[in-house]
Order: sequence, then C-alpha cells, then structure tokens
Amino acid sequence: ACVAYEALSGRPVVEASDLEGIVQQKLGFVLPARNEIGRGISEEMHTFLGQGLNRHPEHRIVDLEKLAAWAGPVELGC
Repeated sequence: ACVAYEALSGRPVVEASDLEGIVQQKLGFVLPARNEIGRGISEEMHTFLGQGLNRHPEHRIVDLEKLAAWAGPVELGC
C-alpha cells in the first residue's frame, strides 16, 4: 500500500528520516481524499490504500489479487 500510495501521489507516506519522526508520522497518517492523492483514483483503490495503510496491523486487509487485477493495465509515466 505504501508503494501504491507513493506511485499514485508522487510523495511518500512518511518523509521523516529519524525513528521518532517516522513513528509519529505513521501513527498520525490520515489518508487524504481521493482527489488529493491523484487524478482518477477509484473508490476501490482509495479503499485499498485505506486498508493497507491502517496504523493498526491487525486491521490491514490487503487483497493482492484485486490489486494486481487493477494495476495490470496501468501505465505510469516515468
């Protein structure tokens, strides 16, 4: 989910470089609205990001088969 978020938004989930900052940013992360992440973000992808980036590992639900099906036709302009 972190990689997908960075690819779609162009920015990392966490930008801090020290352990304390990383922990604080991860715990305080709130998933932005779809239109703030990037153009064309589907509700399904937004849900995936929200589930995959949940601060509580036991609440993270990530269906990689769904992600692969969604991402297969995507071309990132690098």
